[in-house]
Amino acid sequence: PQKNPNTAGYLRIKNLGKEEIKLINVKADFAEMSEFHLMKEEYGIMKMTLLKDGILIPAGSTVSLEPGGMHIMFMKLNTSLKLSEEHKIHLTFEVASL
Repeated sequence: PQKNPNTAGYLRIKNLGKEEIKLINVKADFAEMSEFHLMKEEYGIMKMTLLKDGILIPAGSTVSLEPGGMHIMFMKLNTSLKLSEEHKIHLTFEVASL
């Protein structure tokens, strides 16, 4: 919705390498803060928790960030986002074995 200070981002990440990697950071020019979150049901109530250690992507696997599961939270938006617009985000990865 217009004027909403937060929104979520969804994507799939495919690791074609032979080592697991970790998504450790995300930045977007349209939000002051960006974090990785997980939605999960506890005792019949959906709760969102911060994934402060990032997201592991095993070698040869695809990880989906999607509604009702892991996702990116874009917070304190500095512009109203529209469905037809495209925006770039910057993802930072590290080799998980480091």
